[in-house]
Amino acid sequence: MQHPLFTRLTNWEFWPMWLVYLPVIPYYIWLSLKARSLFFWSNVNPEIEYSGMLGESKQRIMDKVQERWKPLTIYLPKGKDQSFLKREFEKREMTFPVFVKPDIGERGLLAAKLEDWKAVEEHLSTAPPVAWQYQAFLEEPVELAVLHFRKPGATKGEITSVTLKGFLKVEGNGRDSIRDLILSSPRASLQIERLEKEMGERLSQVPQKGEIVSLGVVGNHSLGTEFINANHLIDAALHRVFDEVEQSLEGIFYARYDLKTVSIEALKQGKSLQIMEVNGVGAEPAHIYDTSLSLYKRYQAIFRHYRQLYEIGRIQQGRGIPYMSLDEYFAWRKHLKTYYNLVKS
Repeated sequence: MQHPLFTRLTNWEFWPMWLVYLPVIPYYIWLSLKARSLFFWSNVNPEIEYSGMLGESKQRIMDKVQERWKPLTIYLPKGKDQSFLKREFEKREMTFPVFVKPDIGERGLLAAKLEDWKAVEEHLSTAPPVAWQYQAFLEEPVELAVLHFRKPGATKGEITSVTLKGFLKVEGNGRDSIRDLILSSPRASLQIERLEKEMGERLSQVPQKGEIVSLGVVGNHSLGTEFINANHLIDAALHRVFDEVEQSLEGIFYARYDLKTVSIEALKQGKSLQIMEVNGVGAEPAHIYDTSLSLYKRYQAIFRHYRQLYEIGRIQQGRGIPYMSLDEYFAWRKHLKTYYNLVKS
Protein backbone atom coordinates (compact mmCIF):
# COMPACT_ATOMS: atom_id res chain seq x y z
CA MET A 1 0.00 0.00 0.00
CA GLN A 2 1.54 3.30 -1.13
CA HIS A 3 1.58 6.10 1.43
CA PRO A 4 -0.43 9.21 0.32
CA LEU A 5 2.56 11.47 1.02
CA PHE A 6 4.72 9.46 -1.38
CA THR A 7 1.99 9.77 -4.01
CA ARG A 8 1.93 13.56 -3.61
CA LEU A 9 5.69 13.94 -3.73
CA THR A 10 6.26 11.74 -6.77
CA ASN A 11 3.36 12.95 -8.94
CA TRP A 12 3.45 16.46 -10.43
CA GLU A 13 -0.34 16.59 -10.64
CA PHE A 14 -0.60 16.54 -6.83
CA TRP A 15 2.03 19.18 -6.10
CA PRO A 16 0.84 22.39 -4.38
CA MET A 17 -0.06 25.20 -6.77
CA TRP A 18 2.71 27.52 -5.58
CA LEU A 19 5.31 24.87 -6.43
CA VAL A 20 3.78 24.03 -9.82
CA TYR A 21 3.81 27.67 -10.88
CA LEU A 22 7.20 28.62 -9.42
CA PRO A 23 9.01 28.20 -12.78
CA VAL A 24 6.35 30.37 -14.47
CA ILE A 25 7.04 33.47 -12.33
CA PRO A 26 9.96 34.83 -14.47
CA TYR A 27 7.85 34.55 -17.63
CA TYR A 28 4.88 36.22 -15.91
CA ILE A 29 7.14 39.10 -14.84
CA TRP A 30 8.50 39.42 -18.41
CA LEU A 31 4.96 39.65 -19.84
CA SER A 32 4.03 42.18 -17.14
CA LEU A 33 6.99 44.36 -18.08
CA LYS A 34 6.04 44.19 -21.77
CA ALA A 35 2.44 45.10 -20.95
CA ARG A 36 3.47 47.61 -18.27
CA SER A 37 0.94 46.00 -15.96
CA LEU A 38 0.98 43.10 -13.54
CA PHE A 39 -2.63 42.52 -14.54
CA PHE A 40 -2.22 42.00 -18.29
CA TRP A 41 -4.99 39.39 -18.14
CA SER A 42 -7.58 41.62 -16.46
CA ASN A 43 -9.20 43.06 -19.61
CA VAL A 44 -9.32 39.87 -21.66
CA ASN A 45 -12.99 39.14 -20.85
CA PRO A 46 -14.60 42.54 -20.15
CA GLU A 47 -18.04 40.98 -19.64
CA ILE A 48 -16.82 38.84 -16.72
CA GLU A 49 -15.83 40.28 -13.35
CA TYR A 50 -12.01 40.26 -13.10
CA SER A 51 -12.04 38.52 -16.52
CA GLY A 52 -12.81 35.32 -14.64
CA MET A 53 -9.55 35.04 -12.70
CA LEU A 54 -11.35 34.39 -9.39
CA GLY A 55 -14.46 35.61 -7.59
CA GLU A 56 -16.72 35.95 -10.63
CA SER A 57 -20.42 35.05 -10.68
CA LYS A 58 -21.06 31.74 -12.47
CA GLN A 59 -24.69 32.65 -13.04
CA ARG A 60 -23.89 35.96 -14.73
CA ILE A 61 -21.72 34.11 -17.24
CA MET A 62 -24.21 31.29 -17.77
CA ASP A 63 -26.95 33.83 -18.47
CA LYS A 64 -25.04 34.63 -21.68
CA VAL A 65 -25.06 31.01 -22.87
CA GLN A 66 -27.88 30.05 -25.22
CA GLU A 67 -30.56 27.80 -23.69
CA ARG A 68 -29.84 24.98 -26.14
CA TRP A 69 -26.32 24.65 -24.77
CA LYS A 70 -26.97 24.48 -21.03
CA PRO A 71 -28.93 22.47 -18.45
CA LEU A 72 -31.88 23.87 -16.54
CA THR A 73 -30.46 26.01 -13.74
CA ILE A 74 -32.23 27.77 -10.88
CA TYR A 75 -30.45 30.66 -9.23
CA LEU A 76 -30.99 31.31 -5.51
CA PRO A 77 -29.84 34.87 -4.75
CA LYS A 78 -28.35 35.69 -1.39
CA GLY A 79 -31.14 36.51 1.06
CA LYS A 80 -33.84 34.46 -0.68
CA ASP A 81 -35.35 31.66 1.40
CA GLN A 82 -36.50 28.08 0.91
CA SER A 83 -40.04 29.07 -0.11
CA PHE A 84 -38.65 31.13 -2.99
CA LEU A 85 -36.54 28.19 -4.13
CA LYS A 86 -39.44 25.75 -3.94
CA ARG A 87 -41.63 28.03 -6.04
CA GLU A 88 -38.86 28.23 -8.64
CA PHE A 89 -38.49 24.42 -8.66
CA GLU A 90 -42.23 24.03 -9.26
CA LYS A 91 -42.46 26.81 -11.84
CA ARG A 92 -39.46 25.56 -13.83
CA GLU A 93 -40.46 21.88 -13.34
CA MET A 94 -37.04 20.99 -11.96
CA THR A 95 -36.63 17.28 -11.26
CA PHE A 96 -34.15 15.40 -9.08
CA PRO A 97 -31.30 14.79 -8.74
CA VAL A 98 -29.82 18.28 -8.88
CA PHE A 99 -26.29 19.56 -8.62
CA VAL A 100 -25.77 22.48 -6.24
CA LYS A 101 -22.78 24.83 -6.06
CA PRO A 102 -22.11 28.35 -4.79
CA ASP A 103 -22.46 31.05 -7.42
CA ILE A 104 -18.91 32.15 -6.61
CA GLY A 105 -16.53 29.29 -6.05
CA GLU A 106 -13.64 27.28 -7.43
CA ARG A 107 -12.19 23.76 -7.49
CA GLY A 108 -15.49 22.11 -6.58
CA LEU A 109 -15.90 24.15 -3.39
CA LEU A 110 -19.11 23.06 -1.55
CA ALA A 111 -20.52 21.40 -4.69
CA ALA A 112 -22.85 18.44 -4.08
CA LYS A 113 -25.41 16.16 -5.69
CA LEU A 114 -28.85 16.32 -4.02
CA GLU A 115 -31.28 13.45 -4.53
CA ASP A 116 -34.56 14.92 -3.24
CA TRP A 117 -36.21 17.94 -1.63
CA LYS A 118 -35.30 16.73 1.86
CA ALA A 119 -31.63 16.90 0.85
CA VAL A 120 -32.20 20.44 -0.43
CA GLU A 121 -33.70 21.44 2.93
CA GLU A 122 -30.77 19.90 4.80
CA HIS A 123 -28.34 21.70 2.52
CA LEU A 124 -30.03 25.06 3.04
CA SER A 125 -30.03 24.59 6.81
CA THR A 126 -26.23 24.40 6.94
CA ALA A 127 -25.14 26.29 3.80
CA PRO A 128 -23.35 29.64 4.11
CA PRO A 129 -25.62 32.65 3.36
CA VAL A 130 -24.43 33.22 -0.20
CA ALA A 131 -25.98 32.87 -3.67
CA TRP A 132 -26.34 29.32 -5.06
CA GLN A 133 -26.94 27.54 -8.34
CA TYR A 134 -29.18 24.46 -8.53
CA GLN A 135 -28.51 22.72 -11.82
CA ALA A 136 -30.28 19.72 -13.33
CA PHE A 137 -27.94 16.76 -12.95
CA LEU A 138 -26.77 15.64 -16.38
CA GLU A 139 -26.63 11.93 -17.19
CA GLU A 140 -24.58 12.26 -20.38
CA PRO A 141 -21.65 9.82 -20.04
CA VAL A 142 -18.79 11.97 -21.40
CA GLU A 143 -17.46 14.96 -19.45
CA LEU A 144 -14.92 17.31 -21.02
CA ALA A 145 -13.11 20.57 -20.40
CA VAL A 146 -12.46 22.51 -23.62
CA LEU A 147 -10.24 25.61 -23.61
CA HIS A 148 -10.93 28.00 -26.48
CA PHE A 149 -9.72 31.54 -27.20
CA ARG A 150 -10.43 34.10 -29.89
CA LYS A 151 -8.61 37.34 -30.72
CA PRO A 152 -10.92 40.40 -30.48
CA GLY A 153 -12.26 41.19 -33.92
CA ALA A 154 -11.64 37.68 -35.27
CA THR A 155 -14.48 35.39 -36.34
CA LYS A 156 -12.59 32.20 -35.63
CA GLY A 157 -10.64 31.09 -32.59
CA GLU A 158 -8.46 28.20 -31.49
CA ILE A 159 -8.89 25.26 -29.13
CA THR A 160 -5.69 24.72 -27.15
CA SER A 161 -6.76 22.08 -24.64
CA VAL A 162 -9.27 19.24 -24.47
CA THR A 163 -9.47 17.15 -21.31
CA LEU A 164 -11.51 14.03 -20.64
CA LYS A 165 -12.55 13.53 -17.02
CA GLY A 166 -12.39 10.14 -15.35
CA PHE A 167 -14.36 10.14 -12.13
CA LEU A 168 -12.93 8.67 -8.96
CA LYS A 169 -14.03 5.08 -8.35
CA VAL A 170 -12.89 1.73 -7.01
CA GLU A 171 -13.73 -1.79 -8.16
CA GLY A 172 -14.87 -4.42 -5.67
CA ASN A 173 -13.11 -7.76 -5.30
CA GLY A 174 -15.61 -9.47 -3.00
CA ARG A 175 -13.19 -9.41 -0.04
CA ASP A 176 -12.14 -5.87 0.88
CA SER A 177 -14.30 -3.09 2.25
CA ILE A 178 -14.74 0.16 0.35
CA ARG A 179 -12.38 1.80 2.84
CA ASP A 180 -9.65 -0.78 2.16
CA LEU A 181 -10.13 -0.42 -1.59
CA ILE A 182 -9.77 3.34 -1.26
CA LEU A 183 -6.62 3.06 0.85
CA SER A 184 -5.06 0.68 -1.68
CA SER A 185 -5.62 3.18 -4.51
CA PRO A 186 -2.94 5.90 -4.76
CA ARG A 187 -5.43 8.43 -6.18
CA ALA A 188 -8.43 7.58 -4.02
CA SER A 189 -6.41 7.39 -0.79
CA LEU A 190 -5.68 11.13 -1.10
CA GLN A 191 -9.41 11.75 -0.68
CA ILE A 192 -9.97 9.54 2.38
CA GLU A 193 -10.79 12.36 4.82
CA ARG A 194 -13.42 13.82 2.49
CA LEU A 195 -14.89 10.40 1.71
CA GLU A 196 -15.15 9.52 5.40
CA LYS A 197 -17.33 12.59 5.93
CA GLU A 198 -19.44 12.00 2.84
CA MET A 199 -19.88 8.21 2.93
CA GLY A 200 -19.75 7.45 6.65
CA GLU A 201 -20.62 3.86 7.55
CA ARG A 202 -20.93 2.91 3.89
CA LEU A 203 -17.13 2.65 3.80
CA SER A 204 -17.36 -0.59 5.78
CA GLN A 205 -19.43 -2.31 3.08
CA VAL A 206 -17.80 -5.02 0.95
CA PRO A 207 -18.72 -4.63 -2.74
CA GLN A 208 -19.06 -7.70 -4.92
CA LYS A 209 -16.31 -8.69 -7.33
CA GLY A 210 -16.41 -6.40 -10.35
CA GLU A 211 -18.82 -3.95 -8.72
CA ILE A 212 -17.89 -0.33 -9.45
CA VAL A 213 -18.23 2.05 -6.51
CA SER A 214 -18.41 5.72 -7.50
CA LEU A 215 -16.54 8.05 -5.16
CA GLY A 216 -17.55 11.39 -6.60
CA VAL A 217 -19.66 13.30 -9.10
CA VAL A 218 -17.75 16.59 -9.11
CA GLY A 219 -15.39 16.71 -12.08
CA ASN A 220 -12.62 18.56 -10.29
CA HIS A 221 -9.00 17.49 -10.08
CA SER A 222 -8.68 18.57 -6.45
CA LEU A 223 -11.49 16.10 -5.59
CA GLY A 224 -9.77 13.14 -7.21
CA THR A 225 -11.06 13.27 -10.78
CA GLU A 226 -8.49 12.01 -13.28
CA PHE A 227 -7.71 14.46 -16.09
CA ILE A 228 -6.86 12.77 -19.39
CA ASN A 229 -5.19 14.57 -22.28
CA ALA A 230 -7.58 14.47 -25.25
CA ASN A 231 -5.97 17.02 -27.54
CA HIS A 232 -6.07 14.43 -30.32
CA LEU A 233 -9.79 15.25 -30.58
CA ILE A 234 -9.08 18.79 -31.79
CA ASP A 235 -10.11 19.18 -35.43
CA ALA A 236 -12.04 21.50 -37.74
CA ALA A 237 -15.41 20.16 -36.59
CA LEU A 238 -14.69 20.84 -32.92
CA HIS A 239 -13.41 24.31 -33.81
CA ARG A 240 -16.66 25.08 -35.65
CA VAL A 241 -18.75 24.18 -32.61
CA PHE A 242 -16.82 26.32 -30.16
CA ASP A 243 -16.35 29.21 -32.57
CA GLU A 244 -20.14 29.38 -32.72
CA VAL A 245 -20.47 29.21 -28.95
CA GLU A 246 -17.88 31.88 -28.22
CA GLN A 247 -19.07 34.27 -30.90
CA SER A 248 -22.45 34.26 -29.17
CA LEU A 249 -20.86 35.27 -25.84
CA GLU A 250 -20.32 38.99 -26.23
CA GLY A 251 -17.27 40.30 -24.36
CA ILE A 252 -15.77 36.85 -23.70
CA PHE A 253 -12.64 35.93 -25.66
CA TYR A 254 -10.93 33.33 -23.48
CA ALA A 255 -12.90 30.54 -21.82
CA ARG A 256 -12.76 26.96 -20.66
CA TYR A 257 -16.05 25.14 -21.07
CA ASP A 258 -16.86 22.34 -18.63
CA LEU A 259 -19.47 20.25 -20.40
CA LYS A 260 -21.16 16.91 -20.88
CA THR A 261 -22.10 15.15 -24.10
CA VAL A 262 -23.51 11.79 -25.17
CA SER A 263 -20.48 11.17 -27.39
CA ILE A 264 -17.55 12.93 -29.06
CA GLU A 265 -19.16 12.36 -32.46
CA ALA A 266 -22.40 14.04 -31.39
CA LEU A 267 -20.48 16.94 -29.89
CA LYS A 268 -18.56 17.57 -33.10
CA GLN A 269 -21.85 17.58 -34.99
CA GLY A 270 -23.20 20.18 -32.58
CA LYS A 271 -26.01 17.82 -31.55
CA SER A 272 -25.07 17.21 -27.93
CA LEU A 273 -23.48 20.03 -25.94
CA GLN A 274 -24.48 20.79 -22.35
CA ILE A 275 -22.26 23.45 -20.80
CA MET A 276 -22.26 23.23 -17.01
CA GLU A 277 -19.84 26.08 -16.42
CA VAL A 278 -17.83 28.70 -18.29
CA ASN A 279 -14.50 29.64 -16.70
CA GLY A 280 -12.48 32.71 -17.61
CA VAL A 281 -8.78 33.56 -17.52
CA GLY A 282 -8.21 31.69 -14.25
CA ALA A 283 -8.93 28.40 -16.02
CA GLU A 284 -5.92 26.23 -16.73
CA PRO A 285 -5.37 24.06 -19.82
CA ALA A 286 -6.54 21.07 -17.79
CA HIS A 287 -4.82 18.42 -19.90
CA ILE A 288 -1.53 19.34 -18.15
CA TYR A 289 -2.62 17.11 -15.26
CA ASP A 290 -2.48 13.96 -17.37
CA THR A 291 0.18 11.80 -15.71
CA SER A 292 1.50 10.59 -19.07
CA LEU A 293 2.41 14.12 -20.19
CA SER A 294 6.07 15.12 -19.97
CA LEU A 295 7.12 18.01 -17.75
CA TYR A 296 8.24 19.91 -20.85
CA LYS A 297 4.80 19.56 -22.50
CA ARG A 298 3.07 20.67 -19.31
CA TYR A 299 5.04 23.87 -18.96
CA GLN A 300 4.85 24.50 -22.69
CA ALA A 301 1.05 24.55 -22.36
CA ILE A 302 1.12 26.82 -19.28
CA PHE A 303 3.49 29.32 -20.95
CA ARG A 304 1.29 29.34 -24.05
CA HIS A 305 -1.71 30.00 -21.82
CA TYR A 306 -0.15 33.17 -20.43
CA ARG A 307 1.10 34.30 -23.83
CA GLN A 308 -2.46 34.11 -25.18
CA LEU A 309 -3.76 36.18 -22.28
CA TYR A 310 -1.03 38.76 -22.83
CA GLU A 311 -1.74 39.04 -26.55
CA ILE A 312 -5.51 39.41 -26.12
CA GLY A 313 -4.99 41.90 -23.29
CA ARG A 314 -2.76 44.09 -25.48
CA ILE A 315 -5.38 44.08 -28.24
CA GLN A 316 -8.08 45.02 -25.74
CA GLN A 317 -5.96 47.85 -24.36
CA GLY A 318 -5.54 49.17 -27.89
CA ARG A 319 -9.32 49.15 -28.24
CA GLY A 320 -9.66 51.35 -25.15
CA ILE A 321 -10.32 48.62 -22.56
CA PRO A 322 -7.78 49.27 -19.77
CA TYR A 323 -6.04 46.84 -17.46
CA MET A 324 -7.07 46.62 -13.81
CA SER A 325 -5.65 49.43 -11.68
CA LEU A 326 -3.94 48.92 -8.32
CA ASP A 327 -6.98 50.33 -6.50
CA GLU A 328 -9.22 47.88 -8.35
CA TYR A 329 -6.83 45.05 -7.51
CA PHE A 330 -6.90 45.78 -3.77
CA ALA A 331 -10.70 46.10 -3.84
CA TRP A 332 -10.86 42.72 -5.60
CA ARG A 333 -8.59 41.08 -3.01
CA LYS A 334 -10.68 42.52 -0.19
CA HIS A 335 -13.83 41.19 -1.80
CA LEU A 336 -12.29 37.71 -2.17
CA LYS A 337 -11.07 37.61 1.42
CA THR A 338 -14.47 38.63 2.81
CA TYR A 339 -16.34 36.16 0.62
CA TYR A 340 -14.13 33.11 1.21
CA ASN A 341 -13.97 33.77 4.95
CA LEU A 342 -17.78 33.56 4.92
CA VAL A 343 -17.97 30.47 2.70
CA LYS A 344 -15.24 28.48 4.44
CA SER A 345 -16.19 29.38 8.04
